[in-house]
Amino acid sequence: MKNIVLVLSGTFFMFFFAGCTTPTLMDQVAGSQLVVTPHINGSKPIAFHRVIIEMPPGKLLGQLHTGLFRTVTRDIYWNQGGNLVGPNAYNQAASDTLHECGFDVLGYDQQVFGENDSYKARYQLGATIRDINFNAYDPLAGNFSEANVLVEWQLEDSFSRQIILTNTTSGYAKLPGFNAGTPILAFKNALKQMIATGALTDLLATNAPESSSMPVLNSEPLHITVTAAQSNSLPENLDRVMQGVVYIRAGGMLGSGVIVSPDGYILTAAHVVSGTSEVAVRFKSGLQLNASVIRIDEDQDVALIKMPGTGHHAVELNLGDPEQVGGEIYAIGSPLSEDLAFTVTKGVISAYRERQGDKAQFIQTDAALNPGNSGGPLLDKSGKVIGIVSSKIAIPSFEGLAFGVPMDVIARRLGIVWNNDAH
Repeated sequence: MKNIVLVLSGTFFMFFFAGCTTPTLMDQVAGSQLVVTPHINGSKPIAFHRVIIEMPPGKLLGQLHTGLFRTVTRDIYWNQGGNLVGPNAYNQAASDTLHECGFDVLGYDQQVFGENDSYKARYQLGATIRDINFNAYDPLAGNFSEANVLVEWQLEDSFSRQIILTNTTSGYAKLPGFNAGTPILAFKNALKQMIATGALTDLLATNAPESSSMPVLNSEPLHITVTAAQSNSLPENLDRVMQGVVYIRAGGMLGSGVIVSPDGYILTAAHVVSGTSEVAVRFKSGLQLNASVIRIDEDQDVALIKMPGTGHHAVELNLGDPEQVGGEIYAIGSPLSEDLAFTVTKGVISAYRERQGDKAQFIQTDAALNPGNSGGPLLDKSGKVIGIVSSKIAIPSFEGLAFGVPMDVIARRLGIVWNNDAH
């Protein structure tokens, strides 16, 4: 009988010792999961797009362990919206981590106040969570939670719409108590693992953050040579004029623009390109080039961008007296989507307006305009640019109230001097 008691006591001692000191499987791999992530000083603008969790409802994630023996008392299953956090928390965690590591995260500073323009970033990072393991231990069993997360990363260049980087990493985290946020921390550590490889940093490397190169309104006067007088008449010569109209993509933002100089200068709306210093422009022919934001005035909603090269087909500007109210005008743009690029609408100049308070000036028109028209040209019947599309009043059952910015206002607000002596 004494022998039996000794055996049982010894068994109890071994179980107790094992339950208190033997590391779990996730503890054993933790050392290889934790790395020191290098901190970079700025990058080309990047944004985190979204995370997809590819796990079926009801998938076993791990167990709840209780008591000194760490007895499994309950299984923990994946249930989106249940006791573990869903995708939105991962989205925020990814943006936080990129920012903490020194990347220029577009829209990060506007998450609480202002418009979040993260969708305009050329580079969009996305993640697919392939697997989550999660265990929890009550106070007697150690009082902690631990998680491993397996993540596949993809980086998209939104200008080319190509995936330019893929990587799969795992992350580990351990937090006190039953903490449903432990997988979030493991997810952040997986992102740090990916950053530590250096591939993302190399692709987004720049000598200085692009946002710091954004121009100021009161720059020195910029002299721009415009195209010589042309013999156009609308609608007969619309095809010729359209050669100087471009479709603009700033990340997920779509807009239009008009080439105003053979040297590659393009006018567009500020809200199309604000927040980034590089956009993609596409011609009606299908050719696509990158363009840099040169000057911008968000109050008047006008911007000047420039693409490389010379000899571009520019549209003639109307630099004379403003068109009369009631005059016929045409608008060219890309309403709603790229599939509808280079759409033409027609209307009249309804009025010239000043916005109270800041004296911003606009052309009011009844031409049918939609979001993708922003930045596109307003043309007189001679095919000359009299302004660019800015905004539209969108009220249910209310149409015929859109606005553009006149050429003289554009020149004044952007500090442009037009040289119209081209031959």
